[in-house]
Parts: sequence; C-alpha cells; structure tokens
Amino acid sequence: MSCKRNRATSRVKTLACAGALAAMLLAPSSAFAASPEDFPVRRVNFYIGFAAGGYDSYARLLTRHMGRYLPGSPDVVPMNMPGAGSVKLVQYLNSAAPADGSAMGIIDRGLFVAIFTNPAIPKFDFPAMKWIGSITNENLLCVSWHASPVKVFEDMLTRDFVTGGVTQGVAWTSAAVMQKMLGAKLKFISGYPGGNEILIAMERGELDGRCAWSHSSVMTSRPDWIAEKKINVLLQYALTRSPELPDVPTTLEVAKDDRQRDIIRFLFAPEAVARPIVAPPGLNPARLAILRKGFLDTMADKAFRAEADKLGMDINPTSGDRLAEIISEIAQTPPDIIEEARELLKQ
Repeated sequence: MSCKRNRATSRVKTLACAGALAAMLLAPSSAFAASPEDFPVRRVNFYIGFAAGGYDSYARLLTRHMGRYLPGSPDVVPMNMPGAGSVKLVQYLNSAAPADGSAMGIIDRGLFVAIFTNPAIPKFDFPAMKWIGSITNENLLCVSWHASPVKVFEDMLTRDFVTGGVTQGVAWTSAAVMQKMLGAKLKFISGYPGGNEILIAMERGELDGRCAWSHSSVMTSRPDWIAEKKINVLLQYALTRSPELPDVPTTLEVAKDDRQRDIIRFLFAPEAVARPIVAPPGLNPARLAILRKGFLDTMADKAFRAEADKLGMDINPTSGDRLAEIISEIAQTPPDIIEEARELLKQ
C-alpha cells in the first residue's frame, strides 16, 4: 500500500497507512535512559474503560509486561472502570486522575469520531490529552449467530436482523451505516455492559448477531467460532479485506457511491488505532516520553510477543506521537463530511 498523499486523496483515507509504520516501532527505543528519580512512581493504575472483552484482554496483556520497561519497575495494575463506552474513564482522566504518570487507561477508539457526531457524548479535547500509543490496528466485523437466517450480507437487505452494543458508540455507528446507508433491515439494542454479555445474548437467541466486533477480539474471546461455523461473518468495516477473510466484503465495497465511501472512511478512521492508551492532559513532557518509550519497548519484548501469539492477539503498534497525529487529523475532517455523518447517526 502506498502512503503517498495527493490532492485527490481523502484525509481520513490516509489513516489506513498508520499500520504500515508498525514494523519501524518494534525495535527497542533507546533515545534516552531515564532513572527512577525521573519517574518516582511505584504503582501505575492502568484503567480499562470496559468490563471483560477485547479492550480488557489487551490491557491486561500489556500490564503484565510494561512495568519492566519503566524506571524502577513499578507495578502496573489493571483496573476496570466501565461506563458509557469508556466515557466515564475519559472524564476521570480529564478531571480527577493524577497527572504524574501514575494513571493512564485504554479507551474506546470510536469516541474520536463520536464527539463530532453524537450530541450525547461530551466534547472532549482529545488532541490535548497525552497519547501513549496503540497496541494494534483493527478491522471490525458484522457477524450473525449460526441459527440466524441471515448468512451473508445480502440477507440483511431482506431479513430482520437484531444486533446489540454497549452504547451508541461504534456499535451504533455500524448499525446506522447498515440501516440508513446500505439498506439493511437491522434493529440495534444498546445498554449491554460489555462484549461478553452481547455474546451470551447471541447464544440465547436474544440477538441475531453482533456488528462492530473487532476481528482480534473474535480470535481472542471466541477463537473457534469462525472455524466451527458458529458465526457467519457478513461484512468487514475496513478499507481492504483481511487476508484471513478474503471472501467477506467490506463496507466500502458495498457502498453505493464515492460520497458514501468518504463518510465511511471518516466514521471508521479510528480503526487504524484500535487500542489507544492515554494519560491525563496535565502530564508533563518528560514523563510522557518515559511512558511512550516504555510502551514501545514492551511492544518489542519477546515475552510479550510470545504471550500475545499464544493468546491469538494481533500486535501492530502505533507510537504515541503518531497516534496523536491521527487524532488531530480526524479532528480536521471537512465540516460537510462531519455534518452528513452526524445526520446519518441521528435516531
């Protein structure tokens, strides 16, 4: 994939190139060596904006290894703080969390777009927050339970399909695209506390399926479901088809025109930084640099990579400075694209 930009290239389209930089990040960082005096933190609380699920699994993997790459080897302790699709955690980091390096967290990437499109989401100043890095990029899937009469995307155009989500975040975004843009006969139910509850609802027959489910989360939380055909993969919310799912179309492929494709690119741009890690806005540059270095060194750690492979987790990191650039680029999306996206997502 070429990352060269030209005037005909959409800003959000270029965000797909973020993953191409990952290979450059996997060598241990050696720009500076910090001492425990530079980072006098003995415990880092790592907050997770969800209950059990994909974000939780990635966060706990990271916390098991990252302390070795911070000065003084502090304990890095995972702590769940679910609420409103991680909005509660973002509010805490912006208002009450200590800004000394002892608090950071992993949040819903969908919020980067939701602050522009969903009036119920507080207008967080994400560019002002301190970005540590993203563990991987992602493509989202829409799947149906094997007992559902919906087996392929085209079935959604003629058959009712009930799906659910935690909040009206990226799950609702995918549902709105399916309903209003692509013409699917889809009903969306929000309010599930986490991904595991959504999967249980599918097994019970309460839901026909789940959309906006991270491919990596599928392979982490239910690794056999695709191979054993317990689910049908209907659609990929991605710019290109995953090599692992070559026969499943993308939303860009089933979109009707270029305008729809521009809106889709904006709405799903955050998938380039699928597991974003952030600290409070008041964190000083020196400690931010320490946390960013610790993150990148962890990404290169052999034990970390081996555990990720064992758990079936995809590791494709983005550095903190590049993550900050991507968030700024999303914030600079042309107003007309944002307005059309906002109208699309209205209920």
